[in-house]
Amino acid sequence: MLDIRPVTVTLSKHGRVPTVKANFFGSSIDTILMLDTRSRPNIIKETFIPKNNPINCNNILKLNGINEYPVYTLGEITVPLFGKLVTFHAVPNDFPISQSGILGNDFFEQTSSKIDYAKGHLDASGMKVPFLSPETIIAYPRSESSFYVRIEIKIGYIPRIKIAHGLYLGDTIVENIAGKAYLKVISTLDEEIEVQVPTLRLNSLNELFDAKDEITNKVSDGTFKENNKEDKNEKEKTFTKIQTVVKNNGNYTESLKQLKNRSN
Repeated sequence: MLDIRPVTVTLSKHGRVPTVKANFFGSSIDTILMLDTRSRPNIIKETFIPKNNPINCNNILKLNGINEYPVYTLGEITVPLFGKLVTFHAVPNDFPISQSGILGNDFFEQTSSKIDYAKGHLDASGMKVPFLSPETIIAYPRSESSFYVRIEIKIGYIPRIKIAHGLYLGDTIVENIAGKAYLKVISTLDEEIEVQVPTLRLNSLNELFDAKDEITNKVSDGTFKENNKEDKNEKEKTFTKIQTVVKNNGNYTESLKQLKNRSN
């Protein structure tokens, strides 16, 4: 039975909230977690949930106080973190924080963890986890500001993301240039603001194109299963966005030329 509970979340308005780095999903991607005792639930963005981890979709939270309208969680997961099993509530990737997720009061009460601001670490189950010194960027009023993130894949797509109130990035294709991808953050604010460089997970374009080809082939030969229709629609929606971005990019490198040919 579906259970929807209203919860008020008060996100920190300060640019330098303490964060820690964890790899509790056993993946090669670091998960950056904000420590925010004013948030009751633990929160994780959808893209950082491992594929083999089941999501309990029967427990949904209605998060109030984040935007003008409530945000509904996608379900909950339980994962090992700092020697304890911790429950996180999954949210869409456009949830307005630059980190991968939040460790809220639920975590601190469940694990008896404490934040040691003086020594700069999280005391979690006897483990001293140092605060992450975040890279920050200055977003100038009503303009585009450039920054870079480190990536490993050759070329990837980043969907449009709201990283904070009035700040957006994404809906673009980025390439690996000496291990870095250069991006622009768009500010709709009237004042200058300093924000943390967001944690991003790029979608490999070759993998996205291969997935689209696989679906097309299955539909053609009649092996496509109807219960995969939602996944098919989502991939086609993403593919259409990528087609538009690729075709509108006039400065074709060799990688983009190959992708442009595949998108035709």
